[in-house]
Amino acid sequence: MTVIELLNHEIFSLPKKFDKGTTFVSYLEKFYKKYLETVSLIQTGSLADRVKPEIGRLSTHCDKLIKSLNEHNSGNTQKSFSLFEEAIQLIEPTLFPEKKGGVTRVIGLEDPFYRARVSKTNITRRSEMFHRDFSEREYASSERFSIPGLPCLYLSNSIYVCWEEMNRPKIGDFFVSRFQKENHDLKILDISNNPNNLKFSIVHGPVDNIIQEFNNLRLLNLIIKWPLIASCSVSVLKEDAPFKPEYIFPQFLLQWSIQKRDIDGIKYFSVKSNPYNSDDYSHFINYVFPPKSIQETGYSEHLKNSFKLTEPISWEQLMLSDPGLHYLHKDEPPYKVMTDNFQLEIIKGYKIAYVHTAFGRIEQLLHKTEIDWIEN
Repeated sequence: MTVIELLNHEIFSLPKKFDKGTTFVSYLEKFYKKYLETVSLIQTGSLADRVKPEIGRLSTHCDKLIKSLNEHNSGNTQKSFSLFEEAIQLIEPTLFPEKKGGVTRVIGLEDPFYRARVSKTNITRRSEMFHRDFSEREYASSERFSIPGLPCLYLSNSIYVCWEEMNRPKIGDFFVSRFQKENHDLKILDISNNPNNLKFSIVHGPVDNIIQEFNNLRLLNLIIKWPLIASCSVSVLKEDAPFKPEYIFPQFLLQWSIQKRDIDGIKYFSVKSNPYNSDDYSHFINYVFPPKSIQETGYSEHLKNSFKLTEPISWEQLMLSDPGLHYLHKDEPPYKVMTDNFQLEIIKGYKIAYVHTAFGRIEQLLHKTEIDWIEN
């Protein structure tokens, strides 16, 4: 099996889904089995020499993840989390390949960040766009990377992703702010690795021994992390159910990262975005930043000192103030994320350049808007 054949295999397809006729545990059991069988087919070349010694460790990793789920289903959440920790410890060196103080400083954190809120009434204060006030922590609900009762700061790399993550709310009730990282020492656990990025680099990149060796190391890293990435990226089968088994591992990973104390956040891709084209999720990124400490009221001091943000605006406000968008046409967009070469397919079969969508327009305005610290 060649590298491209491996990356084109169904085990690397996204997002992961399972049918009503099976359980989450049985689905992952079958997936892990197929995954181990597939990576074992790499028989020749330097990549095979690196993968073969890892098969036993990866098999144990997958086995512990299944045991963790079974314990969770039996009501033993403490034992379940303990087994999850053991599974993570087996691949921890791969989770942090560029160790500096034990964590990876992810390239790409200079990209813009956005946060959205839905409100029937006008939102004007920056603090209203931050994480939920600690005095309202009982409203922090269970989500993919959200532990009930723990207010966290959630950011996306585009306003479109915010909109999809909030299940496509009415645009008139949709308020957004742009965030800017000010703390350059933020340390991120990155599980946003995407097979398509690597495949593109292999097919279209320069061919020399150094690049080939680099891509082999990236592929080995992806192979080892893939069971965890895939397990945290399964689409929810029953959206209206109070308990969603698809959230067990993402919430465990967040809890584990909090306990590590040297991790500031997790970078992951959105499984809700890009519904009509599942080939590439590299454009659709989310971040979760949990608080380092919690008070009775207010906001995380660490996060307040890590980000500046704009005052919130909505599409409705933009249309009222500049219906012809004359201000935005004054010059080219001052940023390059999801602009010139990216086309968004919000309506099936109808693609348009992202910069011309409502999301792209608001992003242009936010990049011309004053940015400041959260109010005290």
